Amino acid sequence: MLRVLFAFVIIIHGLIHFLGFAKANSLLHVDQLSQPTPKSLGLTWLLIGLLFLTGAFGFLMRKEWWMLLPIAALLSQILIFIYWQDAKYGTLINTMIILICAIAYGTWSFNRKVESEISALMTSDSPTQNVITRESISHLPPMIQKWMERSKALENPSIQFAYIKQTGRMKTTPDGRWMTFSAQQFINVTKPGFIWQAHVRALPLFHLSARDKYAAGHGNMLIKLQSLVTIANESGYAIDQGSLCRFLAEMIWYPSAALNDYVKWKEIDKHTVEATIKYQHLSAAGIFTFTPNGDVASFETLRYYVHKNESSLEKWNINIDENSYDEFEGRRIPKNASVTWKLKSGDFTWYKLEVQEVRYNAL
Repeated sequence: MLRVLFAFVIIIHGLIHFLGFAKANSLLHVDQLSQPTPKSLGLTWLLIGLLFLTGAFGFLMRKEWWMLLPIAALLSQILIFIYWQDAKYGTLINTMIILICAIAYGTWSFNRKVESEISALMTSDSPTQNVITRESISHLPPMIQKWMERSKALENPSIQFAYIKQTGRMKTTPDGRWMTFSAQQFINVTKPGFIWQAHVRALPLFHLSARDKYAAGHGNMLIKLQSLVTIANESGYAIDQGSLCRFLAEMIWYPSAALNDYVKWKEIDKHTVEATIKYQHLSAAGIFTFTPNGDVASFETLRYYVHKNESSLEKWNINIDENSYDEFEGRRIPKNASVTWKLKSGDFTWYKLEVQEVRYNAL
């Protein structure tokens, strides 16, 4: 709705510029322009108006023509200085256009960067998907075999790539306010890695663009206000380890990953199994707890909690809504989950999500 309103304002602003052309060519009597307008400037008024109209339609249709808008606004402002007495209030519209275009450019630039990273991530040296058979899971602990059957990974092709669309709420501190978000995540299962891109509604008219990345054994968290101002750009060992823990935990959404060589399983008891993942220079381990029928109920690991430029190993738990299991592209996976840091000061549940869409292999 705001996009439509903004485009409408620009169109009106652009049409007003045609008045300068009309006066210069004696097509209309324009009282609002009291100063003489030579034909050369009249043509300039017309061209700027056309730039505004083209840019407005580009903005409305999400085409890159919108980048004409700041050029049009700057040229328009030059004319406004010439006709300051008559046209000075157009400065407010031009200023608004430049500010909104700056935000739009930040979003466009951020998205292009992420798209490039996704393209690099979603490649594989093994283009074929093997069908999961009972024989291929016979070496796994009984509960993992039951999970493979319950999740319908059995008798389906192995998952090489996954796409997951989420919505939910998150907060950054235990006493902070909940912020809504929408996110999409791209996962390479063959060569462990993911890119999670989110739009977080921090405050009315303010948003955060976030990208969490794990590729080639290294993680990076990038957060920008209005897609322009960098709030966080975290990397290093603690981020690498945390990202690997996350990849391991999120196998609940791409269960055939359990069969890859980088994961080893060890039964603890009838309903609890430890998973250890080793990839590149790092390893991480976590505990999966299952319901008697073979659904994953929770996951817990030790993960680095980064706070105020310090990091410490803390318990990190994913609790799954057991009533939220649903089928996506032939696999049975959970839709709803919450993520909690179990800190010495108390539990900090900071992330609640709902899976909206899942695609496997054909992205």
